[in-house]
Amino acid sequence: MAKSRGQKRAAKAKKRQQTRKNKPARKVAVPGVAKPSSNEPLSAELAAELGYDPNVEVDPQEWGSLDERQRLSRVAKYHNATLKRAQMPPSMQRHSAMHVIVESQLVDAAPPQARSALTRLMGEGMSRHDAIHAIGWLATEHMRRAMAKQRPVDDKAYANDLSALTVRSWLKAAGLKGL
Repeated sequence: MAKSRGQKRAAKAKKRQQTRKNKPARKVAVPGVAKPSSNEPLSAELAAELGYDPNVEVDPQEWGSLDERQRLSRVAKYHNATLKRAQMPPSMQRHSAMHVIVESQLVDAAPPQARSALTRLMGEGMSRHDAIHAIGWLATEHMRRAMAKQRPVDDKAYANDLSALTVRSWLKAAGLKGL
């Protein structure tokens, strides 16, 4: 039996999707520099090429001189260079935005509890990168709740949750078992 036009389109779409899954992730290649783990600081050469390393504190003056698009681009470039395809977040745009939000909170010291939470999480053994994810997860949860209630984010509740954030509390709240 002959395939209908809709069946042909569906088969083509499925084939395109399978082809995309088999394509390697785009990577930034720097000659002579091995690909690092996403939880280890980058080599100086690769850090300079990418312009961002979540395991190293951003320079406040440099970060402040960048516009939002440049910040997002640097974060995405870092992840594209260091993550395998299977490790890529579902939405690089949202993931990069989360990094930018947290890095900006740390640079601006607003709220100041973000810096305390980062220090505490790293003191409990988290890499700086994972600590940024934990703080970002908490920030996005507060944003999600605010959007659901159609109200502004409760800054006081967010600050209180940052003050209470530990590796154990984050893993439990995020439904994770370990790093």
